[in-house]
Amino acid sequence: MERRVFLSTVTAGASIALTGCIDDNEDKIEKLEEELEDAEETIETLEEDIDNLEDELEIIQRDKDEKAEMLSYYQDEKATLEDETEELETLLAETEDESEELEEELNEEIEEKRAEIESLEENIEALRGDYQFHDDDVEEIKRHVENAQDATVYVTADEGLQRGTGSGIHVGNGDYFTAAHVLKRGDAHAPASSGTVRFTTHTSRIQGDRYEVEEVADEHDGALISSGPAPGHVNDFADANSLQEGDPLFVIGHPEDVGEWVITIGKYSGTQRNVRDDTGLIGDNTTMHETTAPVRSGNSGGAVFNKNGDIVGILTHSRELDDKDLVEQPDGLYEHFGDFKPNSLFVNITEIADETGYSI
Repeated sequence: MERRVFLSTVTAGASIALTGCIDDNEDKIEKLEEELEDAEETIETLEEDIDNLEDELEIIQRDKDEKAEMLSYYQDEKATLEDETEELETLLAETEDESEELEEELNEEIEEKRAEIESLEENIEALRGDYQFHDDDVEEIKRHVENAQDATVYVTADEGLQRGTGSGIHVGNGDYFTAAHVLKRGDAHAPASSGTVRFTTHTSRIQGDRYEVEEVADEHDGALISSGPAPGHVNDFADANSLQEGDPLFVIGHPEDVGEWVITIGKYSGTQRNVRDDTGLIGDNTTMHETTAPVRSGNSGGAVFNKNGDIVGILTHSRELDDKDLVEQPDGLYEHFGDFKPNSLFVNITEIADETGYSI
């Protein structure tokens, strides 16, 4: 009985112990299964990382290949540039001697040009001295300017004439001379031998009455107008043939875009014949006189004076000048410093008077 009880007790204890052991193993198995599951997830993650790394490695490899190609290209370019540099250095070495010879030739040519320039400058200074005005000549001109301005009128062609404008000069007893081409008839070049003009005087600056065209000098581009207003002062006449080259002259007229009763000064520069003339009012044998005094359209018909205020001619032709060619001097005088060429042509006042029958 006691043995049976003992065996029963032992059996019961063993059963309890075995049951506990089984439970422990089941827990371990369950834990291992969890760990296995975690390991599988880790493996899956690692496989994804491996795929990503392989993609990055492929990109890096492509970049490496591209850089290798660029490196090869730059190396080829470097080799080409080195070859070209070597060729240029060789060429430079070959041309150094030629450059030295060329430099010597150029220096010699430069010295020759400088010598020519120096000679020309000397000639210019000498020429400028010939054409420069002496102070006493300018002062003498100034003494006669006011009377000459008062005797000068602004001419406007009127009845029977195509409307033209220019300058004119009083020569005594209400008689005036102007250029015939200022008095055009219709579309023809030839001037009217009859018709009227109006004068604007220096003192009134108001257009006056109509005055008759008395005579026309067909060979000297001159016209005589009678019975006009008579200023108090009358300028004397002087024969232009008595002028010497370099004699000072002055002109008063109304150059376009410059002003009215403008005084310009210059020098007498000689004569010429066979002047090309579109008006047909200059004869083939008419002697034209030249001056460096600057004039423009609007000066036609105005008088040319010597330094004593005597009338030596009537302006008929001009070489057109820009405003910049006129240099204003003190007291309203203008000179031309652009060059020393004749700027205008005029006809001898005594020849115009002879052709129109005017007694001087």
